[in-house]
Amino acid sequence: PPMKLVFPPASWWPAKARVARDGMRERAVPVALERPAPGLPIGALQRRAALSPRQVAWVVVALTVLSACVGTLFWTLGAPVVAVFSGLQALTLAAAFGCYALHAADGESLWLDGSDLVVEQRQGLRAIQRRFALAWLQVGPAAGHLELQGREGHCRIGLRADALQRARVLAALRQLEDESGAMRRQSHGTLLERIGR
Repeated sequence: PPMKLVFPPASWWPAKARVARDGMRERAVPVALERPAPGLPIGALQRRAALSPRQVAWVVVALTVLSACVGTLFWTLGAPVVAVFSGLQALTLAAAFGCYALHAADGESLWLDGSDLVVEQRQGLRAIQRRFALAWLQVGPAAGHLELQGREGHCRIGLRADALQRARVLAALRQLEDESGAMRRQSHGTLLERIGR
């Protein structure tokens, strides 16, 4: 059967940042934040992989071919034990790069679902979704991550992300927090007016 290319879901891909060139240097340009529509992603927090999946595949193939050549050479010279160790080395390298590929998409995706913030945390093959009511959401930066707190509990996000990603998501979450706080104050004022009458 023919092989099919399989790509991870769009929510697994890191958010694209605009980049401006200052001579030879590149710098991130702040993007104007808009309130995302329900169901649309707010942001993604994940580590930046040094190699793309295609590059990982090429490295594994190249190292396996090299190891097979070394094993074949020593086999023809009368040392078959070296060929066995070359095979074990190729299997170990493939397992290590497989583990790397498995954890390359680790991180968090955040999106709105009605009046809830949904946080999906991925680690290897495991994915956990948590929901936070926007009315009770509190967001704060911590050392190397962000803290989300609500009535539903608390959650650490951005442990594997870089500082720029955390800053962008923090700004979007603070904007949502401010909007939900204004709505909470407005509804609280309306309730007090009703009680006062």
